[in-house]
Amino acid sequence: MKLLNSSFTTRLLTAGWCVMLCALIALAQAPTGTISGTVIDASGAVIRDANVTVKNKATGAERKLSTDDAGNFAAPSLVAGEYEVSAQAKGFRTTLREFTVGTGSIVRAEMQMEVGQQNEIVTVAADGQAQINYESHSVDGVITRQKIQELPLNGRSFLNLAFLEPGVTVGIGSTSQYNALFSVSILGGSSARTAITIDGGNVRNSIEGGTGMNFSQEIVQEFQLSSTNFDLSTGITSTGSVNVVSRTGGNAFHGGAYFFFRDHNMAAYPALQRNPLAPDPFFARRNPGVTISGPIVKNRLFFFSNYEYTNQAGLVTFQPNLPSAAGLTGNFSNPYKGKQFSTRVDFKINDKHLAYARLSTDWNRGFGPNGGPVLPSNWLQNTNKAIQGLIGFTSTLKPTLVNDARFNYTYWRNRNLFPDSTVCPDCVGLNFPQLSVNGTNVTIGNTSNATQGRNLRRFTFTDNLTWIKGSHRFRFGTELEHAPGTGFWGFCDPFCTAGLSPEDTRRNGLAALFPTLPTVLRTGQDFLNLPFLGASVGIGDPSQPPPFNIDKAKQNNRMRFHAQDTWKVKSNFTLNYGLAWNFESTLVNKDLDKPAYLAPLYGSDLSATKNNYKNFSPSLGMAWNVGKDNKTVIRAGAGIYWDTEELFRRLQERAAIGPVGNGRLLIPHTSFTNIFSTSAQNLVLFIDPSNGRPTPLPNGAPLPASGIITSLTIAQFIQIYNAQIGAMRPTISSDLSVRNIQRSKTAAQLLPLNYPVQRSYQMNFGVQRDLGHDMVLTVDLVRRVFVNTLLGELDYNRFNRFVNVNGVPTQSPVIPRCTAAQSTVVTAQCSNGAITFWTPGGRQVYNGILTKLDKRFSKRYLFTASYALTKQHGNNGVVDLDDYFASYGPQGARHILNVSGLVDLPWGFSVGMISAMSSRGPLTPSISNVDLDGDGIATEPIPGVKFNCFNRGCGKSDLATAVANFNTQFAGKRDARGQAIPTLVLPANYEFGDSWFSSQDLRLTKTFKWGGDDRYKIAIFGEMFNVFNTANLGGYSFNLNNTATFGQPTSRSGQIFGSGGPRALQVGGRVSF
Repeated sequence: MKLLNSSFTTRLLTAGWCVMLCALIALAQAPTGTISGTVIDASGAVIRDANVTVKNKATGAERKLSTDDAGNFAAPSLVAGEYEVSAQAKGFRTTLREFTVGTGSIVRAEMQMEVGQQNEIVTVAADGQAQINYESHSVDGVITRQKIQELPLNGRSFLNLAFLEPGVTVGIGSTSQYNALFSVSILGGSSARTAITIDGGNVRNSIEGGTGMNFSQEIVQEFQLSSTNFDLSTGITSTGSVNVVSRTGGNAFHGGAYFFFRDHNMAAYPALQRNPLAPDPFFARRNPGVTISGPIVKNRLFFFSNYEYTNQAGLVTFQPNLPSAAGLTGNFSNPYKGKQFSTRVDFKINDKHLAYARLSTDWNRGFGPNGGPVLPSNWLQNTNKAIQGLIGFTSTLKPTLVNDARFNYTYWRNRNLFPDSTVCPDCVGLNFPQLSVNGTNVTIGNTSNATQGRNLRRFTFTDNLTWIKGSHRFRFGTELEHAPGTGFWGFCDPFCTAGLSPEDTRRNGLAALFPTLPTVLRTGQDFLNLPFLGASVGIGDPSQPPPFNIDKAKQNNRMRFHAQDTWKVKSNFTLNYGLAWNFESTLVNKDLDKPAYLAPLYGSDLSATKNNYKNFSPSLGMAWNVGKDNKTVIRAGAGIYWDTEELFRRLQERAAIGPVGNGRLLIPHTSFTNIFSTSAQNLVLFIDPSNGRPTPLPNGAPLPASGIITSLTIAQFIQIYNAQIGAMRPTISSDLSVRNIQRSKTAAQLLPLNYPVQRSYQMNFGVQRDLGHDMVLTVDLVRRVFVNTLLGELDYNRFNRFVNVNGVPTQSPVIPRCTAAQSTVVTAQCSNGAITFWTPGGRQVYNGILTKLDKRFSKRYLFTASYALTKQHGNNGVVDLDDYFASYGPQGARHILNVSGLVDLPWGFSVGMISAMSSRGPLTPSISNVDLDGDGIATEPIPGVKFNCFNRGCGKSDLATAVANFNTQFAGKRDARGQAIPTLVLPANYEFGDSWFSSQDLRLTKTFKWGGDDRYKIAIFGEMFNVFNTANLGGYSFNLNNTATFGQPTSRSGQIFGSGGPRALQVGGRVSF
């Protein structure tokens, strides 16, 4: 296939704009709902030409309709909220009903009219039918404003409550990495691939996934979560979406102020054991805010505004799983400050045209770890400035033709910088290279994934056109997005290295090689005296994208089109069908072909990686209203859904195959040579794979491959680095005749010739049943099959592969290893290290029974119970480069149960409750620094058991048998690299993780009311998270090399955000009118 050149891209974009302008069609997950109904008389006969008025109760905006020959009417593109529907016909009384329209929902409105005079009004009480979707086959749910405001939430994020839907889990993010405090995984899918929109505007982080912006929960009217066979207007995702709708103003003024407070005096201790150095670590979060809304011009112009501030002095507890580092246990300050502002204006231009505009900002700053607990020298200083501006127009061109157009602009500026002495005084390892102790959780120095920065913009135009023709409701659409962005990524600055722990060094009989080996790890010098195991060195310009062709590389253009029909074949049977197509211009580096150097790995066709042009998404489904009581709906559907790709995956390749000096590369320590003489004082030894004996490493010889023990310490490698790095830094060129990879002889994160994006095949069959008493039961059988899931970045060069040659383990990469003389010769066909490629081709299968019992608010209470029984299998990374599917096995929790409820009690009291439970996931114990088969991966899953069978049928007796067999077969021998294989010893007591995650959160509110219609309110409340202080242990190591830490917890669930951490109490108050 020919490259997509700039002129072809221009033609595609031009064609897309023409289609949009001519057909007025566009795509984005619509943050609106529909009222669809029938007008009938007392006998059930349809009434044609009845006048129907749909009125928004808050703003007074009206939509006037007429029924067709079948008595049907529909009002699409309605903002979520409360509506009043009235029906009038000659010879009949006026019928009036109220409905609640949810985001993405289709509300069924059956208007039964009685014979009489039109000026006689019959008001029909609301019933539970509005909770059933009579026309859609999609599996989705809506979290309402009442739940968002009144349920207990630790962190008060707009994504917090997504887990109330069956099969959905919410993860805790970091205040110091990117800008996502929470992440949402839908039915076992990657949280990075969840689509996130606010009022239809995309706020997903296109580089790493997740959200790129935070919003106060105070601005959220409700949000829709789509999990299976989502509507084609959802946009580009194969896993699911979250679609948030912001609050609007109305004809009455409303406002208020609120304050939430938490501190350490109202919380359990955040670690497993009380640290005598910090017996009562300080923590406080102060979270005030204000809202105001109302009319600017009554019945025409309305506003809603919110400002919220968060000042948090948090803490992170670090407990090493290495005995020699026990003295580094501590609680460390983790500050975070955030400011969020949002204002929205809605304008009724006239009876046919509505408009709105919203501006939101998110400013925040934090200092902390970019993942799990580590020592503070490995933390990040993180700052974010994010803006979203959005305008929208809804036009009723005719009663049967409604158009909804939106323009979305987002900007995100992020900086991830290393700590300095102002935020991290006296930190062990401050300004060191990243130094990890192999097989443990102990890491110090500059974190590997920084420094980072980004300036990202997104310009998106979307438009939805709905055309009602007889029994059909056609919808057409497109999304046109232009997203430029630049930044920097200084990974492994100056390098990332690993050392062998004092325990493993002595256990393997190597202590004699290291006369300065420490007994305990307390100071930076102790770490520098550890045995050196290997390193990755970052060199070159960190600018992203790199300078070459930056005008093309810095932007991604997206197009998506769809057409679908909701066809009411009969009054009780609806058929949904449609087709979508999407394209993105810069998911791969289409402007860079591959150099001939890569032919042994890439193949003879050295053209650029192929783009994805055939991403068609068909969808088919049905909804059948069984019986005449309108209480049971059977639904089923199937569809194909394509995904996008996280854009960071193409960045390192631009450096590797770009001109010399273009961008930043990772080179292995094997690119460096020994600088020490062979005198007794400076002698460097390595364990010779041929005989297992210490052998002198000649001066000038390349350093041995990872996993081969030498007598080098980390301090000595720093000397080698300082002596040689200057000569490795190239000057910048724009000449493609010589590429960076020809100099470095190693590369990471290249893209293969064919790089299909992930897609999913989704099927569902389910039933919704109105049980009466305002309760609806929903049960769905769901199957999602993902193909071309990413296996990771795999070394096609097999640099660390060893084969047996005449009884001698011999390193055997595909491209032969460079000699010292060849390393700097650009024409030499040799390699200095791994050459990794992102590799699709994985598979994931999710089968689940999703159950939800939903009781809407009536008789002073509501509740929702959701349960998912799942069976998920997929690739769990790659553990064998000769068999990518050796790691295929179970994934995720088997059981996920969540229950939430609200109860209004007498005397102004109310109670909100959330109970969350999930079973533990599967796992496989492993042995580090051992390569039994020589494939090049030096971590082996324990042989003799199926992958990830523990917690899925295998138990402790199976592990004991596997360990005994391993010791009999391998212990004391040499692996494929000639390195000693240790004897494994299981501890007397261990666990395969905590048996269940469990947390119960409670909120008690007392509300005081006064004034006419109880207009003024003061609410005082207290929230308790993890009421029973369930341990929810974590931080387990399943590295069989380390007996002392195997199967032992080192932490509890986090306490700062989310649920499940040590018990904590939050108090607050709210004044409103």
